[in-house]
Amino acid sequence: GRAVVGSRIEYASRILREDGLAGDGRRSDNSKEEEEGLDEHTCEIRGILKGLPTTVKTTDIALWLACCAESRSEHPLANAIVNSGREVFGHDILKPVVKSSSSVSKTVVSTVKELSISDFQVVPGSGVQCTINGINGTKSCIVRVGNRTWAHGLETEDDKSNSPIKQIFLNDQHQGISKQADNDVHSLRSQGQIGVYVSVKNNTQETSAFNTTQFHIIGVIGVIDPLKSEAKSTILALQNMGVEVWMCTGDHEATAIAV
Repeated sequence: GRAVVGSRIEYASRILREDGLAGDGRRSDNSKEEEEGLDEHTCEIRGILKGLPTTVKTTDIALWLACCAESRSEHPLANAIVNSGREVFGHDILKPVVKSSSSVSKTVVSTVKELSISDFQVVPGSGVQCTINGINGTKSCIVRVGNRTWAHGLETEDDKSNSPIKQIFLNDQHQGISKQADNDVHSLRSQGQIGVYVSVKNNTQETSAFNTTQFHIIGVIGVIDPLKSEAKSTILALQNMGVEVWMCTGDHEATAIAV
């Protein structure tokens, strides 16, 4: 069967704060959120999220970012994510529309027409990455979709062996979201879904400590790769013939056990 998106869990509202949202879940351009007491890294991430198309609801941000990163991938899981996104945002991911309001759709064309995607990367066994350009006019961000190591930007053997995720650059909120994401992915896998992380960071050439920070987890997505209808009966038939059946999979062990 064709892979489909099952569960989506978003953390953007925790970063943007619920009081900065419009009543319909869209981010309000006129909202003046309190920035005092926030560290530089959190302000950077909030700036990225608030610069995304206003027709992308806060509850859909991770899906939209994932669609951007997966839009040129031919992997079945990527197709599932992009197809799910098109049901929400319309065919053109970079010009997301609100299907219930034609007036909003017309506004979208003029406000997000400068967005572009570049620097696609596919790292087998890890995930994908892209750069979204034109945020707030001139800024850009880097998006990653994939496993835990890849999404957190931990690409060396030393990084992979450190758990929990490197704490030196993570504030309390970021640490909390990272731990919640791990728990949510584990839950998705226990249901037989393939759990992937979605993360983002500011794309800058500056070299301050905050600009070498880890990617910020924005959400997790569960993808279901349905079993073929005849799979169970085929396995039983082989076992009745005395054949020892093994399952080989590239998915996480928890997902394999659930399946």
